[in-house]
This record gives sequence, C-alpha cells and structure tokens, in this order.
Amino acid sequence: MADYGHPEAQVKLGSMYEEGHGVEQDYDTAQQWYQKAAGQGFAEAEEKLAQLEARRQREAEERKRAEQERIAAEKAEQERLQREQAEAAARAEQERLEQERQARAAEQRRRAQERAAAAAADKAKEEERERLARQRAKEAIEEMMSAPEGL
Repeated sequence: MADYGHPEAQVKLGSMYEEGHGVEQDYDTAQQWYQKAAGQGFAEAEEKLAQLEARRQREAEERKRAEQERIAAEKAEQERLQREQAEAAARAEQERLEQERQARAAEQRRRAQERAAAAAADKAKEEERERLARQRAKEAIEEMMSAPEGL
C-alpha cells in the first residue's frame, strides 16, 4: 500500500523503519516514507517527521555525551596511570636514596672499625715498646746490681 501512495501505510512503514520492527532500523528510509506521506498533506506524517528529527537530535546528543564521557574516562585513566607511575618513580628514588644512605653509613662504620683496629694496634705496639723498655731497664738495673763494686 505504501508503494501505491497510501499515506497511512507510508507512515506505518516509516515507523517500522524508525523502530526497526521487521526491518533493519534506518532513520533515513523512515524519513523518506514520512516525507512521501507529508507531501500528500497527511498531518500525522508531519508529526512523525518532527519526532524523528527530535529523536535524531537526542540520539546525537547522547552519542556526543557518551563520547565526551568516554574521553573524560580515558583522560582520568591516563591521569591515574601517570600518577601511579610518578608515585612508583618517587618510591624508587626514595629507595635508591635510602640504599645510598645505608651504603654511606656502612662505609662510615667500616672506616670507624678500621680506625678503632688501627688505634688498638698502635696501643698494643706502644704497650709492647713500654714493656720492652721496662724489661731493658730492669735488665740494666740487674746488671748494675750484679756487677762487682769497684768496677
């Protein structure tokens, strides 16, 4: 009937295309059928054209909003990843600095132990020298005491 110019059938067929009932949804084809019926002065077709245009605008706005939300979500995810990377880098730097600090502290302890060992060795040498000096003095005194008196 729509092919034969019946406006009610044209509007019905346009509605089927608009909603995807029995056919693949196609707004352009729906609009063509509505325009054919509207061209014959069928008031319902004019309303359907206005509704279809409003629907297209709403869906376009929804797609735009969804795209903006997707972009915002991607941006937020990128920012989150960048923050995580920056935090990981900061933690790695802190760990590196802590390892350097610990290495310096260990080196200072090692040097302090070396100095303490050297001081202990020096003290032992000094004590040995003093012991030898006392021994020599004692031997000298013993020698003097054992020597005959008139010599």
